[in-house]
Amino acid sequence: MDKDTKTRIATFVVIVLFTVLFARLFWLQIVYGKRYERLSMENCVKQVIIKAPRGLIYDSKKTILAETRPSYTLYLAKGEKISYLEDSLNLEFQELEDKRLVRDIPFHTVCMIEERRANIPGVDLVAEPVRRTYFADTLSHIIGYVGQISKEELKTMKEYTAGDIIGKTGIEKQYEKYLKGENGANYLEVDAKGKEIGIFSPGRQPILGNNIYLSIDMELQKMCAKAMSGYKSGAVVAINPQNGRVLAYYSRPGFDPNYFSPCIKEDIWRKLSQDPNFPLFDRAGKGRYPPASVFKLVVTAAGIEKDLVSEHSYMDLSCKEGIPIGNKFYKCWKKHGRLDLLDAIIQSCDAYFYQLGMQLGIKNIATYARVFELDKKTGIDLPEESEGLIPDEEWYNSHYGKKGWSRGVAANLAVGQGEILLTPLRMATFISTIANGGIIYPPTLVDSIVSYNGKRVFTNTHHDKKVKLDGNTIAFLREAMLEVVQNQYGTGRAAGIQAVKVAGKTGTAQNPRGKDHAWFACFAPYDNPTIALVIFVENAGMGGEIAAPTARKILMYVFQKRE
Repeated sequence: MDKDTKTRIATFVVIVLFTVLFARLFWLQIVYGKRYERLSMENCVKQVIIKAPRGLIYDSKKTILAETRPSYTLYLAKGEKISYLEDSLNLEFQELEDKRLVRDIPFHTVCMIEERRANIPGVDLVAEPVRRTYFADTLSHIIGYVGQISKEELKTMKEYTAGDIIGKTGIEKQYEKYLKGENGANYLEVDAKGKEIGIFSPGRQPILGNNIYLSIDMELQKMCAKAMSGYKSGAVVAINPQNGRVLAYYSRPGFDPNYFSPCIKEDIWRKLSQDPNFPLFDRAGKGRYPPASVFKLVVTAAGIEKDLVSEHSYMDLSCKEGIPIGNKFYKCWKKHGRLDLLDAIIQSCDAYFYQLGMQLGIKNIATYARVFELDKKTGIDLPEESEGLIPDEEWYNSHYGKKGWSRGVAANLAVGQGEILLTPLRMATFISTIANGGIIYPPTLVDSIVSYNGKRVFTNTHHDKKVKLDGNTIAFLREAMLEVVQNQYGTGRAAGIQAVKVAGKTGTAQNPRGKDHAWFACFAPYDNPTIALVIFVENAGMGGEIAAPTARKILMYVFQKRE
């Protein structure tokens, strides 16, 4: 091989090598340049997310009901192992999701980690806000609780990431989009081992969540809890009948929402979920119960509107501790004798309303219950509530067959027993409608929402709907309720207070599984009502003996600031 050939071969090899080299450089610099730049940056720059605190929740007098407190979470740095960390830090890691090892580390452990940072490589200590709710179980079914987002929730809530904390129940869930803030970030320079060297570039600060102002009066809420403290379970709802603002909303028993923040322990969850008194169940808005004699107000309205009765109408049969219907004897709670409509309401005579119910029939009873929208949800601004059950002929036919029920069903419905079911919340809106002269207001818990810099971002509007009843009918219902409390024979006289006219109606719901449920529904003052109040006590006895005195305690506080 001559010299020229060798030179040409050598030149060709050099050209090929340089071509390959330049192609590789082009590939790395141009095609994958951005990717390798990002990988390089990841090796020297670490992004630290700054979690945004949730907005505060206030009552109507600007008392803080829920806020965030500082907390620290331990994360595993990229590529690190955790086998040595549990013993070193004296912590137990329950799970490893998104490199999060443990939340809400005790402060003394935080100090220890900082002191020994050089000897504990591979971990990051991140400040994360944790929800704190005040007044614990008194507010649990209003405020609700927060918790870690689930995999199912992540499928629909695309703006969140694994491990984020979201509202799970109550106001926390209903107004999640307002309460959650916008996370910030810091960018730190790190060495090859991940050790922080300093700040790489200025980050962005988190934006705090919006603050929520409720219509709830916390002092009244506490008074409701105190008045109910002698009973195992029940509910209290207080509403301003002039606009639907909820003044108090209490379900007993409750729970401590702080158990769930940031994550509930297994033993506490087991205790709550297996408690026979069901503290997690919202009796005020989800519990459905027979309305008992409070429902006689609906039947009265139906009877007047259908021209079957008036204030001084009598029934054919007088009350002899009940009346015969067919081959059965339908009992009353006492022997009332012969009463007119007004006295039948005052003394809550079942015998009178058995007869009125059969004259009306199931269809008319259901129709006028629906005039007050008792079959619907109230529309309160909470994520969950139950609708009422107002059975009609179609309902009975579908459940029992056309021959599976008798006309006595109407008698039972007329005294608020049988299959009819209502929530304490719905009962409160019903009484509000009577109190204000016939206007239905959807109940509201939130008055307004304000951003961290004071800008109002939401104001609740109060929509109203006039019931289709004659004004004289509503006026009579109001008068009858006043006499229930003011009259010496009234079943609700135990709710009366000096200097304020209270109007109300008692109810005692039969319970096949235990003692009767006690109801008392009222409003005050009579001439210009500012509160509609419903008391419901499970398995306690008669409404006039149990619920009415409980209402009196609350009304004494409202109007005389006496406990």
